[in-house]
Amino acid sequence: MSYEPSNNITIGKTTLMLFAGVILAVLIGGYLVFGSSNNPTPQPNPTISGASPDPIPAPVPGSVQEVYLKALPSGDYDKSQITVKKGFPVRLHFSTQGNVGCGRQLVIRGLNVQTVSNGAEQVVEFTPQNEGTYQYTCGMGMWGPGRLVVVS
Repeated sequence: MSYEPSNNITIGKTTLMLFAGVILAVLIGGYLVFGSSNNPTPQPNPTISGASPDPIPAPVPGSVQEVYLKALPSGDYDKSQITVKKGFPVRLHFSTQGNVGCGRQLVIRGLNVQTVSNGAEQVVEFTPQNEGTYQYTCGMGMWGPGRLVVVS
């Protein structure tokens, strides 16, 4: 009588590894969505550059807040939220990446800001006078949307 190894062990290990991978993905996804117990409500990166959740420093009088935003082929922007200070000039550098269709037009609703990019960087300057959250999207409202938050 000869002994032949069973494939059930290999299938069992594969199934177990797949199940462990799914559990790990759910745990990591839950942590990313709901945050840790120290930070139960994760916030988008609310800074001028969109890189850090720290409050933005007060701009020096006479300075300009530099903001960079890019429309991506996925139908989104590289930053979902940008925060600027009220009463200080903003220089918005808008560009596109690849074929973005109507995403090449940027409109910030409520601030009377519009520009169009065919890939090359377009610069628009404005000074927000009122605190609040303003939506940015393409002219048709299909891209994004993103939020420009004006704080005091």
